[in-house]
Amino acid sequence: MLFGCASDIRISHREAKQWASEEAGQASEQAGIANQQTYPKIVSNALYGDQDALSKVFKVSPSTDAASAELQAGILAVIIRTIGDDVFAEALKKEKPNVISSNIDLVSRELGADSKLFPNSMSLK
Repeated sequence: MLFGCASDIRISHREAKQWASEEAGQASEQAGIANQQTYPKIVSNALYGDQDALSKVFKVSPSTDAASAELQAGILAVIIRTIGDDVFAEALKKEKPNVISSNIDLVSRELGADSKLFPNSMSLK
């Protein structure tokens, strides 16, 4: 789903922060990045293109499985749609290959056919 108006983006931001407090927040603890209380703030900062926050969000992805992977994929999809392909790709390409691969797998699965709208990021895999 591409966003149709500003209220859609606000709802998606709110949802992404909520997802970050659930299983994805637990995965952030397992990755040693944050905890369920601080991961939503990191996600919030990533939604504004904060490079340190983006790196932290990316580093959580390899530690996800099942429900946490599904929620992390949703978070990544909201982020890439919010900050755009160029900013997302530039931040992601600074990460280790396993982190890049994990994030591209998750976000491309979540975006489905819309993945083609983000060629710079998808080409990193």
